Amino acid sequence: MKRLQPILGASLVVFVVACVVSYFFRSDGFGVPGVQDGIRRLGWPLVIWQQGGFAHRQTFSAVALLADLALGVVAGVLISRLYSRVTHEPSAQQTGCSEPRDCVSVAVQTPPARDH
Repeated sequence: MKRLQPILGASLVVFVVACVVSYFFRSDGFGVPGVQDGIRRLGWPLVIWQQGGFAHRQTFSAVALLADLALGVVAGVLISRLYSRVTHEPSAQQTGCSEPRDCVSVAVQTPPARDH
């Protein structure tokens, strides 16, 4: 569970940043509300929310929101696995431990030196 929380946190940050950036680059007039007939869009890669146009249409897609969140989580898991391979961090499966507290390292003790 400790490893899942940073992954989900990083995924959420990536999702929010992607949505904010997509608002400015996918909207007409870079998201400025004063643009005539400008359509403002939010969401990447799928459009979650759209507002504006000649007929002033507003739409929201919950399916696109869930799909974008799922893609963010999958990207977070893939980035986490890639990071652990690059930094050579052993996983629990490689060490044979199900919990970190199960893996107790034993310190090697050297006998004291004898005085002559």
